Amino acid sequence: MEQKYQSYVQKMQQIMDLQASIAVLSWDKEVNMPTKGARYRGQQVATLSALAHEKMTDPVLEELVNSLYDQRYKLEAIPAKNIERSWESLQRVKKLDEDFVRRRSLTVSKAYHGWLQAREENSFGTFQPHLEALLAIKREEADRLGYKDHPYDALLEEFEPGARVAQLDQLFGGVREHLTDFARKIRERAPLEDKFLYQNYSQQKQWDFGLTLLENMGYDFEAGRQDKSPHPFTINFSPEDVRVTTMIRENNFGVMTWSCLH
Repeated sequence: MEQKYQSYVQKMQQIMDLQASIAVLSWDKEVNMPTKGARYRGQQVATLSALAHEKMTDPVLEELVNSLYDQRYKLEAIPAKNIERSWESLQRVKKLDEDFVRRRSLTVSKAYHGWLQAREENSFGTFQPHLEALLAIKREEADRLGYKDHPYDALLEEFEPGARVAQLDQLFGGVREHLTDFARKIRERAPLEDKFLYQNYSQQKQWDFGLTLLENMGYDFEAGRQDKSPHPFTINFSPEDVRVTTMIRENNFGVMTWSCLH
């Protein structure tokens, strides 16, 4: 049993290494990559995504996971949970073929660069065809995965297992009911003085202040770093390499500050 589990761990680690490599390429795309590298980077990420899918759907791994899943009661809590999650992921991944995974990856890459261009031009029309392509590929994904009541139920499973649109509509409906009155009270109050946020602060001074904020929050710069990107995000390549990004506007001090805190 132990040898079988270690074989499973080895195969899953290979998949995680591929996914971490995709994450590194994605981080570089948003932080360092020159504009003309977009087409090739999209292809590189699509290739690695297809390889990761191929390994995840390998019949040898599937047989191994199924065997361990049937005997998971013999494992300790953490290994048993690992097997359960892998088995659940495998049921989803099997419904997506390699061609779809590659097309989805390319669609996302093209949409990102389309968004950058639209942002620069301040033109929704520039991004609209990319948005339509994204919606189409996600609808196709939902159809492939299958759902009972709502297409988004299939996609929710990846981020909030067990959650359903009907539950979230009820939850946020209640939240909206309370927030409406709360927002009205805020609007009725005199606005706070915030002119200091919109004075001119140099990029370097803002950058230094942002690093100080991260240090004071306990961010470990030996296990991560901060860079600038068109839209702030957090990404991890391993448990000991978690990176963040921010953006700086010299006449809006809040952008960098809230990005770092977020």
